[in-house]
Amino acid sequence: MPEPGFPQVTVVSKSKRVRCSSIHLARLCDRFPWLSVRHPASHDASRFGTAVDKQVSLVLSCIAAGNTADLPSDEELLPETSIILDWVEKNYPLEVWEWHVQHHVQLVDPESGEILTEGTPDLLFLHRTEPRFEDVDMKSEGQMFAGYLQKPDENDQQLSYVTAYWLEVSKTRKIESAKIILACWGLRGVKPLESQPITEQRLSEVIETIRAIPPVDPDAPQPEASVGSHCLHCWQRGHCDEHLLPLAVVTKAGLPVPYAEFVGGDLTAETTVKALTWLEGAKRILSEAKKIVDLVEGNADAFVTQNGAVTVGELMYGPQEVKGRKAGATVATLTKEGLTRLIREGETKVKCKFYPAPKP
Repeated sequence: MPEPGFPQVTVVSKSKRVRCSSIHLARLCDRFPWLSVRHPASHDASRFGTAVDKQVSLVLSCIAAGNTADLPSDEELLPETSIILDWVEKNYPLEVWEWHVQHHVQLVDPESGEILTEGTPDLLFLHRTEPRFEDVDMKSEGQMFAGYLQKPDENDQQLSYVTAYWLEVSKTRKIESAKIILACWGLRGVKPLESQPITEQRLSEVIETIRAIPPVDPDAPQPEASVGSHCLHCWQRGHCDEHLLPLAVVTKAGLPVPYAEFVGGDLTAETTVKALTWLEGAKRILSEAKKIVDLVEGNADAFVTQNGAVTVGELMYGPQEVKGRKAGATVATLTKEGLTRLIREGETKVKCKFYPAPKP
């Protein structure tokens, strides 16, 4: 039976406002969806986990379909793959849950029939007897540092998947709640981050949020950019002229011509390495060019934060956890007096810096 409050409609439009993975940044900056249409290549934040994700999807699809012929051998499985598979089979036994692997969903506006957005969640687990399901998004521990990872209760991408799948399933059976699980995996196991139960009321909020993002005309003039902390995690930053250093500025600062070749164009691993090489010289001899240094460093930090570390000579440059300073009234004195309960631990932060590259 259809869910109350969400009448079934005929799809009347194939247009979509924004991809599920882009909703969060599209809410923060009008230019982001425009750039995403003009530069449709996806960002590389999840590149590290792609091989594992593919193996997990293949194995779970085969198991769900009862197809043992195409299962890879245990020797072919990556250690991380085996860890995730064990976690899935323990928490979502097939006799209790229906497995929907890489199931493409479309979020259709219940009023207009327009496709607001669409995408493909990693895993959807539909309970066989209870009116609920769980959306599981696989994230490597490395991806925790690769761009902004929204918490499960606030994750625009996963909320759009949940809403789309809820409306799809409700055509044939009743659904009362759902959950979002970010399954952060590594060699030490899976650490799930779990949302609060999602109710039908939340679906309307998600739909309204996406409705507020207008369709994009790639031939229209470039929208105004909204510059802020979100820019560090924007995978279109390499195409945005708010962050690309104009060649005229470099020339005016008197920098050597070789250092000018990485400016004014899109960010790549190669140009990021050139930018970092330039930075080391610029910091020593161009104290008056602090503003330019900050801009180039911001571009480099944004690139490695989204895509992972780059090799610069014998060093690597990329995100590293940096513990914040302890705060309190004279930490040494409080420790000496045995009043350690009054000492506040510093907040762990992520800072891009050089560190030794692994030996081949």
